[in-house]
Amino acid sequence: MAIKCYFFVYYQADFLVYVCIVLTTVIVGNTVLNVQIGRTDQRTALRHNFHINTKTMEEKINKILVYSLLAAKNVLTLEDVALLTGLSKSHLYRLTCTHQIPYYRPNGKQIYFDRSEVEAWMKQNRVATIKETEQQAIAYVVTGKKGGNL
Repeated sequence: MAIKCYFFVYYQADFLVYVCIVLTTVIVGNTVLNVQIGRTDQRTALRHNFHINTKTMEEKINKILVYSLLAAKNVLTLEDVALLTGLSKSHLYRLTCTHQIPYYRPNGKQIYFDRSEVEAWMKQNRVATIKETEQQAIAYVVTGKKGGNL
């Protein structure tokens, strides 16, 4: 299937190829579009039935670009951590003020975070599954000791 990709060209050719692959997957995976194409000329059907809103496509491409750049960073800014965790900036400032999340302030003004420390902070206070709780209860009944393994 010949597909033309009309959108903004970015600096990285690999990223452009990735977006074309995603766009192709969306077109091929769209069953309604495939039914409409049927046995007619595919180029004409694509041209008439598959309109890409360039502004929406540009926003989606920008989000993909931001997330791919975020994945490569080890030292994060407050905005990056807000995007990574889904917490608001004000809540993150509150957490840093009360020293509940590890952070760095090298120049006394802007704060930075280490990705591994933020991920470890996000994984704290794990909640046990029902199966794990049942196993701990059985171990407690059998041995009389808290937290024992069978």
